[in-house]
Amino acid sequence: MAMDSIVSMLLADNSGAFPTGEVAAYAWPGGYPLFYLVRDGEALCPACVNAEIERIMDVVLGEDTGADWDVVGRDVNWEDSSLFCAHCNKRIESAYAEDEAEG
Repeated sequence: MAMDSIVSMLLADNSGAFPTGEVAAYAWPGGYPLFYLVRDGEALCPACVNAEIERIMDVVLGEDTGADWDVVGRDVNWEDSSLFCAHCNKRIESAYAEDEAEG
């Protein structure tokens, strides 16, 4: 699926915003923690993606060609206890490796 298709789908499904916040940062059904992947291979947390929507839309509209805001996908962080957001550097919660991260 093309990047602009992913961005359009996410915005349409969430009233013009990326999923963020206590409830929307998780997949439904299941409540699994989400992260976003950008073209340069980095992961972004839902809060940063939503906060930087203008930069992401600049890429969609062709006004910016930078890979660091070119959202190409979204996925669940199943087991990576060391996945960090490339923008804010906060750890992105995992679905099944939380015990390892706490230890």
